[in-house]
Amino acid sequence: MKKISILLSVAAMLGASGCKDNSNSTDSQSVSRSLPTTQEAMPVIPAAPAKLVDYTWPDVSESEPIELADDALAVNYYVILDGSGSMESRKCAGNSTKMEVAKQALAAFSGAIPATANLGMLAFDQRGINERLPLGQQNRPAFIDEVNRVTATSSTPLKTALNKAFKKLTEQGKKQLGYGEYHLVVVTDGDASVGENPTHMVDEIYQDSPVILHTIGFCIDQRHSLNQPGKTYYKSADNPEALKAGLENVLAELDAFGINEFN
Repeated sequence: MKKISILLSVAAMLGASGCKDNSNSTDSQSVSRSLPTTQEAMPVIPAAPAKLVDYTWPDVSESEPIELADDALAVNYYVILDGSGSMESRKCAGNSTKMEVAKQALAAFSGAIPATANLGMLAFDQRGINERLPLGQQNRPAFIDEVNRVTATSSTPLKTALNKAFKKLTEQGKKQLGYGEYHLVVVTDGDASVGENPTHMVDEIYQDSPVILHTIGFCIDQRHSLNQPGKTYYKSADNPEALKAGLENVLAELDAFGINEFN
C-alpha cells in the first residue's frame, strides 16, 4: 500500500524542483498540498461517473525498483482498438469499412491530445491481444502507424483486452506514484466473445483505481456490456461523424479536472 509519507516526500521533491509548465501540471504550491487522511472524505471526480480517488492505487509496497516518470502529473490515454472481423462491415460507415472509419477517427484523436500527455495502444486482431505502442509522449506518428496496421480478423476478447490494458495503466501509475490522470478508451463494434464478458474487469477498474473507462460503441446500441451507467462513459456512434465526436468527448469530459481539485 502506498504510504502517505512516500507521497509527501515526492510532493516535496516536486515542489523543490518545480513542475513542468504545461496545461496538465500545476505549481509547486499545489503539489505540496496536505493529503487527506483515511478518516477524511476522499475527493470526488466531477461529472458522471462519480468516482472516489483511491490513494491505495497503485500498490507499490512489494514492487520491483521503479523508474519514476519525468512528469508525475501527466495525463495518460490508453486506447483499445477492436480488430474483430465485424469491423470489416460497411454498416454505419458510409463508403468505407468500420475499421477504416475508426482508423481515421483515432488519427484525429491522437492529434488533439496535448503534447504533454502520454498516449498508448493495445489491439486485438490476427496478431493476438497485445500492446502495440507503450505509453509515451512524442509518439503520435508511431500511434497512427500502429493503428493502420490493425486488421479486422479476430473475435472480440474484451475481458482479456481490458485486463491487459489495465495492467499497463497500473504500471504507469506506479511510475507516477498515483498522480496524474488515467483514461482507458475502447473503440469497439460488437458484443464480447463467449467467456469474454468484461463486467468483472469494469467493476475492478472502477472500484480499485482512479482509471476512467470510456467506450465508443460503433454501430451498436446502448445495450452493451461496457455500457454501465455510473461506472463508465459510453457513447453510441451510428456514423463516422459520431465516432469522431465520441473520441473528442473523451478529451472534453474531464478537461476541467486537475490536481487543484484536491485543494
